[in-house]
Amino acid sequence: MILEILRFTLRQALRPGPMHRRRPWTVLALCLFVPALGPMRPAQAQSTAQKSLAPKSEADLFGDELLAEGRGVSVRRSQLEEAFAMFKANLATRGQRLSDDKREVAQTQLLDKLVVTQILMSQATDEDREKAKISGAKFIEQTRKQAPSEEAFKRQLLAVGMTQAQFEAQISERAICEQVLDRALKSKTSVTDAQAKKFYDDNPKRFLQPEAMRVRHLLISTRDLTGRELPEPLRAAKQEAAAKLFERAKKGENFETLVREASDDRSSRERGGEQTFTRGQMPPEFEVAAFALAPNQLSGLVTTFHGFHIIKALERIPEKKIPYSQAEIDIKEKLAFDEVQSLLPEFFEKLKKDYQVTIKKP
Repeated sequence: MILEILRFTLRQALRPGPMHRRRPWTVLALCLFVPALGPMRPAQAQSTAQKSLAPKSEADLFGDELLAEGRGVSVRRSQLEEAFAMFKANLATRGQRLSDDKREVAQTQLLDKLVVTQILMSQATDEDREKAKISGAKFIEQTRKQAPSEEAFKRQLLAVGMTQAQFEAQISERAICEQVLDRALKSKTSVTDAQAKKFYDDNPKRFLQPEAMRVRHLLISTRDLTGRELPEPLRAAKQEAAAKLFERAKKGENFETLVREASDDRSSRERGGEQTFTRGQMPPEFEVAAFALAPNQLSGLVTTFHGFHIIKALERIPEKKIPYSQAEIDIKEKLAFDEVQSLLPEFFEKLKKDYQVTIKKP
C-alpha cells in the first residue's frame, strides 16, 4: 500500500484540478533523506589538492563519535555530516540556503531519519528486498527519462553532491523501507466505501477538473547540459533551427514526426510531444499561446525559459466534475495516506524504544 500511495501522490501531482494539488510524499522523508534532483547547476568537483585545503569537518575536529546507538543501530557524526551536506546541496540547487538558527533542527531531524532507516532496513525480509529491487529500478528509470540526456542526469546528481552509485544505493534503501512499512502498517488501515463517498460529497470543489488543453509541442532548447543559458551566437543558431522546423510544419509535414525527429524535450518526445495541462501548470508564455489556439492550429515560435517551442493544439477540454466512479480509487488512496500519516509518529517512536535507541544532540 505504501508504494500505491506514492504512485497516487505522483499521479495527483501530474493530473489537473484542485483535487490533485497534493502535499509532498512525507513518508519517504521520514524513512530516508534522498535529495531531489533540482535545476541543473555546474558540478562543484574538488581536486585532491583542493580537498586538502578544505576546512576541517566536525568529525575531524571532535572525533567520529557515536550520535545514536541501540540494538543493531549505530550512527556516527561522519554519517550525519554526509547527509547534512547532501541536504544543503539540495537546497542550493533550488537557490535556497539554511539559516544558522535552523541548522540544529535540521540535523536533529536527519539524525532521527538515519536511525529509523537503519531499523527498517534490519527488519527487511528477502521478499521485501525483491519487491524493492523492482520498484527501485522503475523509479531510477523514470528519473533518468526526466533529464534531457544521460550526461545531464549525471550532472544533476553531481550538483547535489551525489554520484550515480550513491543515488542508486539510496533509492534501493528507500524502496526497501517502503516495503517494510507496507508490511507493518497496511493491516492497520482501512477505508470503507461509505467513507470514500462521504469525502466525495463533502468536497465538491476538489473534484472539479478545470478547462484543459491537449497539445503536441516541439522544443528547441537554449540551455546547456548544466542548465545555463547558451551564449548569444549559439542561441541565435537554435532560433534559426526552430524557425526552419516551423516552416516545415506550416507546409504540412507531419508534426508528430517532426517532434520525434527534433524535439529536445525527451520526456514528451517519446509520445510525439503530446501533453495535457490546465492553467498554471506550464510557463506563462507557453500557456497563453496554447489556450489561444483552436484545434489543429499551429502556434508561431513561443519563447520560454527553456527555449523555443512550436505548439499544435489537439483538443480543448471543457471544465467538468469528475464522476465518483472515476475518483473512488484515488479517494481511498488519499484517505489511506492520511491514516498512515497519523500512525507514523507513534510507530517510529515504538521502533526506537524497542531497539533501545539513545540519541544525543548533533
